[in-house]
Amino acid sequence: SLFNAYMYQFSPNFGLGLETLNHMEIVPGKGIEHAAFLAGPSIQYTSGKAFFILNFMPQIVNLNQAKVAGALDLDEYERFNIRLVMGYGL
Repeated sequence: SLFNAYMYQFSPNFGLGLETLNHMEIVPGKGIEHAAFLAGPSIQYTSGKAFFILNFMPQIVNLNQAKVAGALDLDEYERFNIRLVMGYGL
């Protein structure tokens, strides 16, 4: 898996960003078995030492069948990925 993210902090407490995920399952002797690319927006909130990041990433394309328009790998991956990341700085 390869994650990429960019966050623009537009105030001391809030940020907007973009995250991408390129996920592949590689099987020895067979090569790439499953591959999907997901991308979507993120919103971040910080309060004191606590932070929250909410991300929504729809599956954009099945990388094994990128030549087929609209091809998704719904057998191995979700159509939409929603994540909530919470943290606290010590």
